[in-house]
Amino acid sequence: MKKKLIIILLLSTTILSYSQNRFGIFAGMNRTILTKNFLERPPFETYISNGFHIGGHYEFKLNDYISFNPKLTLSQQGYVKDYMTNKDVKPTYLNVPLNFRFFKKTYLLIGPQIGYILNKKKLNHIYPENNYLDYGANIGLGREIKNLFIEFNLYRGFKNPFKDLYRADGKNTVFQLSLGYNLK
Repeated sequence: MKKKLIIILLLSTTILSYSQNRFGIFAGMNRTILTKNFLERPPFETYISNGFHIGGHYEFKLNDYISFNPKLTLSQQGYVKDYMTNKDVKPTYLNVPLNFRFFKKTYLLIGPQIGYILNKKKLNHIYPENNYLDYGANIGLGREIKNLFIEFNLYRGFKNPFKDLYRADGKNTVFQLSLGYNLK
């Protein structure tokens, strides 16, 4: 009987807390650069690249001031000059930021991120076979106005995508400005 009561209490708490969760969509612009240290350029030729991102998020409220805010984002990050075809290629990533959100209307976002290059066929001879994965950390600041929100995020990758190719140190640094809408 005690087990059933505990299970019922846990399920009812989960159902009640589910009603406080919400989801939304967002889109915005990226500014990407490969950097050696935090904002120091690497010793090989890189370009500052502009791109876009679009995605969705789900927010799990943990208490009144802290929530878990995972996202699924399609993002153009970086710029590569393909010298074989003399074309410019922008890697497109599918990113999963796992951010924690602190505070309410004006908020802080902090968390890890993992990403995977989707257009790897175009980049097959540029990126080494095992360098399609990127991971790093996010920090961001946002403001919520009713169901709308605006966010500024900084992503810093921990992995060097060109280590095997150029033997140089360079990691993705991405600045993102997003405008979004909470659907629930």
